[in-house]
Amino acid sequence: GIYMGLVSIYHENAISGMTSIFFAIFSMMAVFLALGSTVKTWDDCLLVMRAFMLAGGIWTLGCLVQFFVNQNVLVMGYSRRFIGLMSNPQHAAGFCAVIATMCVWLVLNDRTKFYKILAMLVGASHIVFVLWTSSRTGLAVTIIGFTSVLYARMGRAVLVAPVIAAVGFGLLTAATKMGVRFGFERLTSTDDTRSDTWRRMWDSAMENPIVGVGLKGATGSENGFLYGFSLYGIGMPVIMLLLMFSTMFVCIKLLHARFVTKDPVGKRVIDLTIGFFAMYWAGNMFEGYGVARISPQLVFFLTFSCIAAAALSIVRTERADSQVEEGETEWSEDYPEYSQQLPT
Repeated sequence: GIYMGLVSIYHENAISGMTSIFFAIFSMMAVFLALGSTVKTWDDCLLVMRAFMLAGGIWTLGCLVQFFVNQNVLVMGYSRRFIGLMSNPQHAAGFCAVIATMCVWLVLNDRTKFYKILAMLVGASHIVFVLWTSSRTGLAVTIIGFTSVLYARMGRAVLVAPVIAAVGFGLLTAATKMGVRFGFERLTSTDDTRSDTWRRMWDSAMENPIVGVGLKGATGSENGFLYGFSLYGIGMPVIMLLLMFSTMFVCIKLLHARFVTKDPVGKRVIDLTIGFFAMYWAGNMFEGYGVARISPQLVFFLTFSCIAAAALSIVRTERADSQVEEGETEWSEDYPEYSQQLPT
């Protein structure tokens, strides 16, 4: 965010660039401080998922109200692809894919029946939204997210999946009767809609590889690395690659932590976190997630970064407590005459 602001000073003016830097620092720090100070246990992580599920429910209600007021606002272009309350189908698909994945996770892991049922309804609506966007990228990242949540829970998923599918089918049927057209044929299409745009972004980047051409010279946004390169120069893809490899390193640590913790909810939180990062970087190959300064994906990325840090901290604490307990057990076995005097 700071780098993009500095380059914006060159392309636009000092006020615009410094404003970008200011908001990048303080908006992101707000998320870090809020979550860093509150997420301390596995149950805290679950509360974060609930919060996003409720936000997704409000988003669904907003779309429902708009549908009855004027449904043309919810779609874009001749094919009438769903955009919801976003600016284009890809952004809507990316947002709904993450919300749907969180909802499926809550259905399988939340212990409160009310939130399970609510998550089922919200999740089903967002699955419908992903299909309505006709976004192949959105469908692909949804599959990645669902795989991360379901691969270790196939036993319970067998019971839950038909219910979610039935709710989703009911919503699809109701929407179709109301005149909604779903572009399912596009989801199965093999048409190449990216190569030409990638070529244009590359040519744009080569015009000024040091500082890019700026936002006004954008020729596409269908790849985060090329988008950043064309707009802000070579420094942007380098920063993004460093961030991606850092994320991969954290995911490796999380994978190790998953086998260390004995808490079943903790294991599922780690599965979801790794799954999100896979969704994010897979989507970034086909959409400009990593460059967007105002985007749901940025909020998701910051949130799961905080959850990842909290998960590693929780597992370290669990491991330390376990070692202390083992040490006390060994001590009491060696000195049984004093074991009854140990404080409870």
